Amino acid sequence: MMPRKALTPNQMWAALVAVAGHAPVPLTGHDYLELLPVRWQAITASGIRIHHRTYDADLLAPYRGQPPPR
Repeated sequence: MMPRKALTPNQMWAALVAVAGHAPVPLTGHDYLELLPVRWQAITASGIRIHHRTYDADLLAPYRGQPPPR
């Protein structure tokens, strides 16, 4: 209706949803992995300790004793 009006991305989204509606798209397994929080931490000999819990697996062996990437 107002082709020359400058809108923010959120304002444009709100205007388009009002006209076309909202169609939820199901997330894939990869999408859920991308939404997980990231925690950079060194892997010790006993594994990874987060909130008083220790997580360990044989897959961590090549990374033990290395500093975190950041």
